[in-house]
Amino acid sequence: GLLALALFAALTAQTTRDYFIRWANEPEVRVQYEATMVTALGWLNEHDAGAAAVSTITPDRYHTPAVALLTLRNPAVRPRWFDGRQSLILPGEANSLLVIPGFTPIPNALQPYLAEATPIDELPMRLNDLDRPVRIYRLEENDVALAGLETAGLPVQFSDYVELIGYALPTAAAQPGGTLQLVTAWRLLRPLPDASLFAHVVGPVEPLAVADTLGAPGESWVAGDVLLQLHTITLPDDILAGEYPLAVGVYTRSDGRRLVTDDGADMVQLTHITV
Repeated sequence: GLLALALFAALTAQTTRDYFIRWANEPEVRVQYEATMVTALGWLNEHDAGAAAVSTITPDRYHTPAVALLTLRNPAVRPRWFDGRQSLILPGEANSLLVIPGFTPIPNALQPYLAEATPIDELPMRLNDLDRPVRIYRLEENDVALAGLETAGLPVQFSDYVELIGYALPTAAAQPGGTLQLVTAWRLLRPLPDASLFAHVVGPVEPLAVADTLGAPGESWVAGDVLLQLHTITLPDDILAGEYPLAVGVYTRSDGRRLVTDDGADMVQLTHITV
């Protein structure tokens, strides 16, 4: 009996150590249990942060927003969610905040739109945390950062959900098999669950190249915010030389329904690309 009790005590001590000390503090476990977001949301709680755009690798409703429902207790904090690896949300309210963790570095194509954002803090994380650093920025106005966008023929409103206000295309020339990086800017008007954005290189019969993506889930859109979306468009290897229209639009994934503009169009042509 004493031997059994000693064995049970030893196994209990080992299990307690492995589960509550070793396993719980593994860097990958801390990632899976959203340690970074809990820390960031705690900072927002303490600082009465107001409007805050939070970048995360899991911006969909059942991931980071669900963590916020459990941990965000300050009613003054008004979060919105995006994946900074492919998009950027600029809140429409003055003196808003951006939270950008290490897992979602802002790509070069979107960096110019952070030029007016002022770094104000870096959250204390463990040295072996995988999602560091976590930086906090203050943004006084969102329109200041948009000055370099192409706006000819814009804005164009799609239904009553979103308005296309500008775009940036560093080069309109590409080789077969090459890529184009297009940034589109949208003013959000109301939430659109299951939304996605598309960018098409338009061919005579069907699109020759397609980029369907959205880094800021439509169900968390906040009216007045600006969404900047990066579209990486890969041209087919066998595309013929020539000029092709480049067009963008909005649709819902579940039914494939495209939103239309005031004149009934389901996409807006931005410019032409040259192959």
